[in-house]
Amino acid sequence: MALAVVAIHTSPLILVWPQGNHLLTNGVCRIAVPTFFVISGFYLESALREPTALGTWWRRIVKLYVFWMLVYAPFYTTADGHSAARILATVVFGYLQLWYVAAMIVAAPLLYFAYARLSWPGLLRTACLLFAAGLAAQYVTLYSNVAEHHTAYRNAIFLAFPFMTFGVLIRAGLLDRLSARQRLLCFLLGMSGLAIEIAAGVAWGRPDVGIDVYASLVLICPFLFDHVRRIERTVATAGIGILSSVVYFAHPLGIELSRWLLHRVVGGAVFCLTLAACLALYYPLTWLSRRWTFVL
Repeated sequence: MALAVVAIHTSPLILVWPQGNHLLTNGVCRIAVPTFFVISGFYLESALREPTALGTWWRRIVKLYVFWMLVYAPFYTTADGHSAARILATVVFGYLQLWYVAAMIVAAPLLYFAYARLSWPGLLRTACLLFAAGLAAQYVTLYSNVAEHHTAYRNAIFLAFPFMTFGVLIRAGLLDRLSARQRLLCFLLGMSGLAIEIAAGVAWGRPDVGIDVYASLVLICPFLFDHVRRIERTVATAGIGILSSVVYFAHPLGIELSRWLLHRVVGGAVFCLTLAACLALYYPLTWLSRRWTFVL
């Protein structure tokens, strides 16, 4: 999933196959971040029943956000054309991939209050309605004269809260009521819907902007994670998880390295160099995370 985020930010096929790059970065790779939210909600569920545990989790996420925002501060505070208002908006909503963390910081307390007051069906309805509202906001900006700004729909309310809720409900046993065949059918319906949405986006979309959210993700991401979590593990996953975190949080440093060495920020070479930079940072960041556990 972290590799998908790197692909979105580096467009690895753009120089050799622009159409394929569009299908990849504005299609399949958009599964990644909503699935991250589902995973976060799944592991947050137990903390929602205990305010102290939730507070510990929330403070760690805030520290994680502050740390990486400080790491990237030289990039978003010195970029050409960045006014004080633009810098403030970046601090609030997050730099590049850090919008995911900023959204969780807001969504988690909202989910805590909703989880305490709503039944499972109420939570599910609320999540679906908010997701639908965000999806509508995206398409209004894409297909009208309204100025496009992804923070209108790619935020804590319309994306993080719904998918974290799906993760919480999976942990609570919602999908256990379905048979394996029914779960597979839902996932396949979602993938079929994604193919249709991507095709429609190619035919009638705006090539100058990316599509962040697809309606079919509401089926794909929860059922994809639910399937993976049920697979009997034969290898240790802790190291893979740490490497994934390194790639997700550190890959903009690799992109900046590519800007300096290759004088470009997109393309297959940039994608490969970015991954190489992340691998080089694996051990330093792992060592640092042993001292400061919030780093990864």
